[in-house]
Amino acid sequence: MNKKYTYVLLPLIVIITCFVLWAPSQLMITDELSYYFQAQNWIFGNSGNTLIDVISGTTYTLIEGHYPPGNSFILAGLLKINDSLIYYIGLFYLIGSILFLYKSLRKSNLPLISLGVVYLFIPLVFITRTTMSEMPSLFLVSLGINLYYNNNTKSYLWLAFITGLSIAFRETNILLLAPLAFFISRNYVYSAFAFLLGASFRCIGYYILKTNPFFVKEGYPFGLEYVPDTLIIYSIILLIFLPLSPIWFTKVPRERIKTFGIALISFLTLHLVYGYVAHVYSGYTNGLLLNGRFWIPASPFFVIAMGYYIRDKKWINKNWIGILTMILIVIVQTGIHYKSYHRQSEYLQFRNALQANTKDHITFIDLNSRTPIYRYIYPFVLEHKWSDINLMNDKFHMQKTFEATDVFRIALISSGATVAQSSRNSQFYNMINETRENYLVENILEICPNTNSCLNIYEVRKMKANQ
Repeated sequence: MNKKYTYVLLPLIVIITCFVLWAPSQLMITDELSYYFQAQNWIFGNSGNTLIDVISGTTYTLIEGHYPPGNSFILAGLLKINDSLIYYIGLFYLIGSILFLYKSLRKSNLPLISLGVVYLFIPLVFITRTTMSEMPSLFLVSLGINLYYNNNTKSYLWLAFITGLSIAFRETNILLLAPLAFFISRNYVYSAFAFLLGASFRCIGYYILKTNPFFVKEGYPFGLEYVPDTLIIYSIILLIFLPLSPIWFTKVPRERIKTFGIALISFLTLHLVYGYVAHVYSGYTNGLLLNGRFWIPASPFFVIAMGYYIRDKKWINKNWIGILTMILIVIVQTGIHYKSYHRQSEYLQFRNALQANTKDHITFIDLNSRTPIYRYIYPFVLEHKWSDINLMNDKFHMQKTFEATDVFRIALISSGATVAQSSRNSQFYNMINETRENYLVENILEICPNTNSCLNIYEVRKMKANQ
């Protein structure tokens, strides 16, 4: 194989093989639920994520993140073709990103081994298996860098358009792409028009979904008090996950470093004061992945910077460096794909149990809980048009259910992972115990695939007169 293709094709073969062996089939991150519901809204023309309870007629709101509409629009198109395609969308974005980064490296005569930044960045390897918006953002930034290196007016206008379009996927993309688009623009009027044309897709999408073209999602706050925590997280990411990466930029040419520097410094500054500190909610291991995913759209800059840094280092061309890189890629890719697949397989037990034990019964689940394991059964719930019921806090609805039917089943997915969820579980069990005075309540199934999470299915029947 030609050496110039080795660092492109062999890692992709490894990644595609991993997808074939351990194919993703479930949502992995709670935020994916919002994209999933929003995609359904695109398909069915809804203006909100709601379901009407078939018993009481009450309208309930599902978990809704109000995220930018671009990602869910793409997912809606895939859902219309085949549901399983959404689990492979990250792979498609990655292949497209690699193609554009390869072209950028070739134009600048930079070593292709620097693509290892993408193949070995652990948060990116994990997020590739998801439907998160970081993946289309990676694709757009990779395309933007390729346009930036084309060095012609037509490409600069397309770059401005891509910059505007990118905020339909993630708002922070503008920090990465705007410096590329406008620091080299040869006509600011045309570039501004192209930017606004691209940005209009976000406005049109929000108008269709929410009748408000300028909708802005409320999220975590910003403040200097978050810097001590976020500084630790991003230091680990930039010094270990991307080994000593600030040093790479010392070799970027002067005409490029200003553009790259402004993009990345503004991007880092924003995230340092951002109130989302994942390790507080999910522990340091998951926190590094979840906070690290923010840097996925920025990773193309690190690929180019690595290329400049190692370009003149003769030792990097030795075969043993290439062999070591390939070994690391195989270890990282197969390890994360296998671990993610194994984690999914546990919760597939929940889905199969629900399918086997809830036929011909009205079944309710506490869908308002944000317990992480709920993301594995949400698609199953919506496929069956079940209502969104918060049994913990709605005794009125439970009474209405008792009046309407002689028998029904309650599926409770419990978790001791957080104090809040333990409290919700206790509330639910108290209600079950109160119900036993007038109804027969039988725990017909319990599945605990790990020490932290369980599925219990209760069958509730009206007592007969002699009972």
